[in-house]
Amino acid sequence: MMNRYEALVVLNTQGKDDTVKEVVDRLESEFEKEGAKIEQVQKMDKRQFSYAAGELDAGHYV
Repeated sequence: MMNRYEALVVLNTQGKDDTVKEVVDRLESEFEKEGAKIEQVQKMDKRQFSYAAGELDAGHYV
């Protein structure tokens, strides 16, 4: 029996929205290479942070 995990990843694309899919695909590939089974991926689009993290004030939530 495998353990179940959830992850929330916030991507910094610095205005390059087209790279989000590429990064998500690469992450999925790396997880599967390590034996993980991905059941679902939810892309929640770009959202503003409630407060700035350094110079960043928004990110793509996946």
